[in-house]
Amino acid sequence: MLNTQPQINLPDKASPELLDVLNAGLCVLNKDMDILWINKVQESWFAPCKEIVGKKCYETFEKRDHICIGCPVIKSFRDKKTHISNLRTVYLNGEKRYFRIAASPILNPFGEADKVLELVIDITEKRKNEVETRRLNANTRKMNKILKNLANERANELRLADEELRTIFELGNRLVSSLEINEVLQTIVNTVPNFLNVSGCIVRVFDETRSKLILEAASGLSGTFVENTESLKIGEGISGIAAKSGVPIAIADISCDNRVKHLQECIKEGIRSLLVVPIAFKNNILGTIAAYSRDVKSFTASEINLISTFAIHAAIALNNAKLHKKIQLSYYSTIAALVNAVEAKDPYTSGHSERVTNYALKIAKELNLGKRALDVLAYSGKLHDIGKIAIPDSILQKPGPLTPLEMAEVETHPVKGVEMVRSVKFLEKCFSVIRHHHERYDGKGYPDRLKGKEIPVLSRILAVADAFDAMTSKRPYRKGLKIDEAMVEIEKNLGKQFDSNIGSAFLGIFKK
Repeated sequence: MLNTQPQINLPDKASPELLDVLNAGLCVLNKDMDILWINKVQESWFAPCKEIVGKKCYETFEKRDHICIGCPVIKSFRDKKTHISNLRTVYLNGEKRYFRIAASPILNPFGEADKVLELVIDITEKRKNEVETRRLNANTRKMNKILKNLANERANELRLADEELRTIFELGNRLVSSLEINEVLQTIVNTVPNFLNVSGCIVRVFDETRSKLILEAASGLSGTFVENTESLKIGEGISGIAAKSGVPIAIADISCDNRVKHLQECIKEGIRSLLVVPIAFKNNILGTIAAYSRDVKSFTASEINLISTFAIHAAIALNNAKLHKKIQLSYYSTIAALVNAVEAKDPYTSGHSERVTNYALKIAKELNLGKRALDVLAYSGKLHDIGKIAIPDSILQKPGPLTPLEMAEVETHPVKGVEMVRSVKFLEKCFSVIRHHHERYDGKGYPDRLKGKEIPVLSRILAVADAFDAMTSKRPYRKGLKIDEAMVEIEKNLGKQFDSNIGSAFLGIFKK
């Protein structure tokens, strides 16, 4: 197994407008309290990022020679939770300023907090208002009542802001703790509608190989809409424009905006308003988050800021998940190489898995199965006989018929194959395909004697491809059948060993 340790990469310079739209300071710190990066807002308060990076935060920001008492960053490193500090007082250019700090851990793929993202809000004006309120309270009773109401309103606004801040960081923690891309995407589309009070959410992920934004997850939309709006070029449609510019785009009524791609599909789906923010990491576009409403809605600056902050966490989470998938793919490649090595030892089985995979994919395409099914089938086909590694060579290469005991041993290989790949999470959908590729349509197969449509469709496809290659391949105890002879055997066993539709599709491929 490869010993690859994934790293969480963090922004090392000012990002696009997305990181500054909050009008709040952002700072990344390590466990030694060294400053790794600050955004433009924090640069405007203290100094350019390049002059600050590497210095201690307490020395730079608060002019102290020791870590601040009750530091939320230390707490965040300790318990991997979000912490919000009480009031902090800082002197900037001789002026007394007040800040509130929220610290949230950035977890690496192993669940360790090796960095903390600190969000700093300047609440100086609020503090001044509070002081002024106390002074005016000494005037008349009437003025006191008015100011009290104003103070209550401000306090309520601050409470709501604090709740939103805490919520967004907690959701961010959930995102970055996930290492599966699909889980990250599903969390986004399930979460955004709740805290923005909209009808649904669409997440597009940038596919570098196709140079397109692909619709990978959505909530509240029909399958027809998803199919008809699957991909967008960078710069195309609202999502494409937001991805290209790096700036959020809010539209109160899409029917009045000619930038909207697939306008008729959106109108049929009932979409009226749209808010799109880019998901960017180190100046690289990863995708977009689109919140939509079926009512005309003017998105507020607060809502735009909220989803923009969420997009920062989404960017870190997606980057982590992609790194994790690379490790998983490396593991898969190692297993696939092992299959090739085992097959190469025996000239009678050399290339079997590759040929079976190719036959199976041709059948699946003939049946018009989707891309995701083809991906699962490609992995499953390559690994379908991995369990034979656990079967003695004396049985696999025996130059003659097998005894009942030897046959029983061979029939364990689908189950053993699943056990060998079970730790590779992204192959989860392959498990049942591998386990059941030797089931028969009439229920006389193994290991579970499934029958008919009880057998997964991809297993039924593999069964035809596997049988065809086995029949046409030379064995120590017999010659391989000619293609025409093997096709006759498949046709004779339609509805018995094989699914008739799948077997017929395979025969049709050769007739073409």
